[in-house]
Amino acid sequence: MSLSGDRPDPPGTVPRLPWATGAMAASVVLFILSHFVPPLYYSNQNTKFLHGLARAFPDRLGADWTAGTVDGLPVFSALVCQVARLGHPAAFLLIEAALLVAFVLSMLSIGGRLADPSTPPARLRLFLGGVLAALAAPQTLRALDGVAGQYAVGGYLQPSEFAVLFFLALALWGEGRKTLATLAAAAPALVLPAYIPTAAILAGTLMLSRWRDDGVRPPWLLTLSVLACLIGPQTDLALRFPPTSPALAHEATRVIAFDIIPFHSRPALWFRAGALARLLLAVTAVGLAPPGVVRRAMAALLAFAVGGAVLALVTGSAALALLAPWRTSVVLTPLSVVVAAGWLFDRLGRLPQGRRWQTAACAAAAIAGALGAAHGALRKARDFDPGRTREAAVFVLAHHAPSDLYLTEPHDYRFRLQAMTAQVINLKTHPYRDLEVLEWRRRTRMALVVYVLPGPAGPARLNCAALRDLAVAYPVTHVLLDGPWRGAAACPFLTPAFEGRAARILILDRARLASGA
Repeated sequence: MSLSGDRPDPPGTVPRLPWATGAMAASVVLFILSHFVPPLYYSNQNTKFLHGLARAFPDRLGADWTAGTVDGLPVFSALVCQVARLGHPAAFLLIEAALLVAFVLSMLSIGGRLADPSTPPARLRLFLGGVLAALAAPQTLRALDGVAGQYAVGGYLQPSEFAVLFFLALALWGEGRKTLATLAAAAPALVLPAYIPTAAILAGTLMLSRWRDDGVRPPWLLTLSVLACLIGPQTDLALRFPPTSPALAHEATRVIAFDIIPFHSRPALWFRAGALARLLLAVTAVGLAPPGVVRRAMAALLAFAVGGAVLALVTGSAALALLAPWRTSVVLTPLSVVVAAGWLFDRLGRLPQGRRWQTAACAAAAIAGALGAAHGALRKARDFDPGRTREAAVFVLAHHAPSDLYLTEPHDYRFRLQAMTAQVINLKTHPYRDLEVLEWRRRTRMALVVYVLPGPAGPARLNCAALRDLAVAYPVTHVLLDGPWRGAAACPFLTPAFEGRAARILILDRARLASGA
């Protein structure tokens, strides 16, 4: 087996790892070490895992109102449910690791096929791998992300991570596996309906390219499969999320787009220097990419993102803002980075002493990637410290009853899955059906009034009258006082259940509540 492709090993020697394969393996290791991979359950996992975990553990989360709302992510919830029932929670981390590996290998494959054939594959892969690892490091402020706080790989398992299949599709296409590539391009729409436009553009580009370049019409079974991936989720949403009335549907859409996730939905909020830089990079990369499928796909994604953003700004439509056409940037940005980096590496090779320039570039990229990996590894070691578990969650895990319903400060989105118990509401985890969105808003407004922040009027405190109103409306059993509220005076109808260094848990006494105490 040859190390460089120049000459074979002497007879009788033990086969060694090809340099190109070694560079791919090193790139994968550097990227995973460098990338932010937090412990369970983090950020969006508290929203996206809820329905699946509630089905897996109805005795723990069965009393949770939000878990009983209509699920907008049935495929992902089914995955979460089955993993939770049959496996260890660590399986979620392994699935994410597999997606990260697929992302890196796909990007190296795409970059390698866009480069000049004379470019040494081992050096190119090591260079691209170092660049990806360096840009994935925490200190780069998520340089591989798209705009509006959206990304293809965030380092923790959630539906958006299956955007990796878009990159895998382009890599498979380059390997000549065109049918599988087209299916991979359409599949993310099944996991996250927000990916339907991106999936339609990429799958459509691949099918049209096959027709145009090879003169082969896509097989009818493949066409039906792609249409099922694209139309199936929309049909499912239409059946399970019928509007109660046009007015209620419009109001719920407005609440989600402009009140709950405005940074994802309002171009005026996210179009800043970082977004402009990504736009310029994408435009440049489309120009630098050689003719072919990748260039066509990038051009189509860019046109859709820019056109949709302009239309959203002009119309102010909540529905278009919620669709977020700029989400295609989660694919555009990583592709643009690889195209631009590959172009630069090619140009270095054309200089006098080109191989030396490329070697120096590989060394610099590898060092940058190694530094990013070291920083990322240190952060992982800190984040996975078992001593960081919240004491209140430990208590609730050990003293849970199926009918328990905890009121927490609405910004506390971690409590529900940390403690695996029902929560009245939090600001991050929201439903999508119109009446349920409006009920969610009602609950959050009532809960926000209960927890009074410290200010000129005094320290943090509980609004007992507001808590009484909320307890009459909902079957609250416990109240969590955490952070600035830990030392707040309890209401007369609350009795202590747990006292920790950073939190208190109080039981709501219904008898005293009814007596007006």
